Amino acid sequence: MAKTKIDVTALYGALNAAREARQLSWRQLAKDIEVSPSLLSRIGNGYRPDADGFATLVRWLGMPAEKFMASDDEQAGPQPDLVAELAPLLRARKDLSKADVTYLEEVIQATVRRARAERPHRGHPGGVAGGGVPEGPADRRVREERDCLAASLDHRGLVRSGDGGPSTAVPDSRCVEH
Repeated sequence: MAKTKIDVTALYGALNAAREARQLSWRQLAKDIEVSPSLLSRIGNGYRPDADGFATLVRWLGMPAEKFMASDDEQAGPQPDLVAELAPLLRARKDLSKADVTYLEEVIQATVRRARAERPHRGHPGGVAGGGVPEGPADRRVREERDCLAASLDHRGLVRSGDGGPSTAVPDSRCVEH
């Protein structure tokens, strides 16, 4: 039987997403959850939390503990559909309209399709210099949509710049508002 472990990367990712959504520092998040900041720091450095810390974190996240458990057998298995997992989180956001959610779902689906299409070609010795895949028209469209989405979210104040203030990015003329 395969050994089951806490998927520290997934746990850290969920904590970081919740932290960013609430616009908290790691220290503020620790206070909110009522855990030590060092617990969050250890998780960020790839160390597994103790059982009590893990239970506290998943309860605060409101997610089942099983979401953060993995075994060697599961690593090779198929992953759940990304859009199906993200859709409830996107729909729960009060700062996104229904059109925004639909648009984000479409961009995520296009990005996943592109990643899957590239996967068999990555690192192929006969590929483009540097092991990359040449960019086709669909790839350019996905890249442009991603860039437009980022600029749109920045412009609407939904994404913060590196200094914590609102970004000044403005979507260019290629971007169509959805």
